[in-house]
Amino acid sequence: MRVRMGSDSDLHGWLTKPGRATGTSQEMWTEKNTEHKESPLLLLYNHYAMLIYTDVGETCRRISGPCIRGVGGCRSWKVALMFQRKSGLEASGDNHGRTKKDTAGTRRILELIRKVAAFEHGLVVSTLPRGGVKLLQPANLPADLSKAYDRYAHGHDLAAWSAILKGVVVRGSDCGTEQERTWSPYQHKVLGPAGLKHSLAIPLAGPVLTGYPGAVILLRHQRDPDFSDVEIGKLHDMGGVLDEYLKVERPVRGVELASQTDPWTHSAAVRCFIFGGDGKAVYPKKTGVVSARVEAGMQEHVGRVLERLKRGRDGCGCVDLPDERGENWTFRFSAAAKFPAIGDGPVVFASLQPEAFEWGQVKPWEVAADEELTRVLPAMRFMQQEFASGPSLDDIAEKAHLSQFHFHRRFTDLVGQTPKQFLVSCQMHAAKRLLVARRRDLPQIAGDCGFAQQSHFASRFRQTTGMPPTRWRRMVVKLLLDR
Repeated sequence: MRVRMGSDSDLHGWLTKPGRATGTSQEMWTEKNTEHKESPLLLLYNHYAMLIYTDVGETCRRISGPCIRGVGGCRSWKVALMFQRKSGLEASGDNHGRTKKDTAGTRRILELIRKVAAFEHGLVVSTLPRGGVKLLQPANLPADLSKAYDRYAHGHDLAAWSAILKGVVVRGSDCGTEQERTWSPYQHKVLGPAGLKHSLAIPLAGPVLTGYPGAVILLRHQRDPDFSDVEIGKLHDMGGVLDEYLKVERPVRGVELASQTDPWTHSAAVRCFIFGGDGKAVYPKKTGVVSARVEAGMQEHVGRVLERLKRGRDGCGCVDLPDERGENWTFRFSAAAKFPAIGDGPVVFASLQPEAFEWGQVKPWEVAADEELTRVLPAMRFMQQEFASGPSLDDIAEKAHLSQFHFHRRFTDLVGQTPKQFLVSCQMHAAKRLLVARRRDLPQIAGDCGFAQQSHFASRFRQTTGMPPTRWRRMVVKLLLDR
């Protein structure tokens, strides 16, 4: 890396210099002029350019990446992140949003693990807001193995679920009895036909979405020995190295999520809650992850879901649970009558729904093994960009190259909410920011967010948040003043 110094005018000239637009040099610009209160740092970082204003003397980390065509953005407080996507950023994918078969991020993680323990296949699975676990990477997995895992291992992969629930490395042969493992659909339908026998799972904090844990699953051929205690110990010593490595592989995501996250954004360290047939929490064991009132409301609704399950009725669906301030938190509840990987009897999943902008940061390579999910990602981005124009379901479905009916059904099943709910989430995110800014009146905010009538906007806002727009604004202002 080269470090260049100069004035603001030199910086602008360097940015606009002919030939710099398509360059690939990896440089970092720093301003050392102590006469200014702040100094700009231009960080050229993986298809993004970021202009960051920091106090003079603040240490900057080594960051590099290819140059792009220009910089755009806005400045806020002492830090301004100015970035612009490089044209063709998603060029690696086809018109359905699918990426190249070999995904660099997954490959590097598996190469890192392979230095400690050899394996035949390496998979990345994750819990998602719809409940359960889903195979997401890699894309080049044999089709038969991929389909079999999604069909049969959802509730039978003892190693993966043990790693997720306990947060430790788990060997498949240490889960259950020999008879249970032999006759498990996971062994009989997934591993056996592929000539595999031994498995090991390494927990991940959030391979795709924050708060939704997952695991790396290592599989060995039946002719190979099982994973040894020494290998398990070495993988356990790696601790959170894999989680940190994922963050390094997605450097800009943290910046973009931080720019979209507000003090009033609903967030929690864990957003996947699992309950057993007795209504008690299986994961996480500790309380206080969400507010006491939300936790009590979640527990109460779990009881209702279990009652419906006993009557043979479906307990799936989104439910708004109010907190102490009266603001709604949206959860999706789903249930299974049997889920052997977690325990005997029924299991209920309560998933705190992510914000729409969080889905917008999910890249196709992160879910490359799930072609249906990669197909709907462009539709999500389209809704985020065009929510103000009120796009129709036909317009949205076209981005996924699906019919309206099929798109609505698959989107709801994959994401955990309907396309309409996702679109409203985009509208509410923008509306909340405009309300707090106090620069526009309600009719203008309603129009800017895609609502033809102020009354429709106010009704939808109250339905979503649990309170009228003006009351919500007063609540947030008080929240900001109390911080």
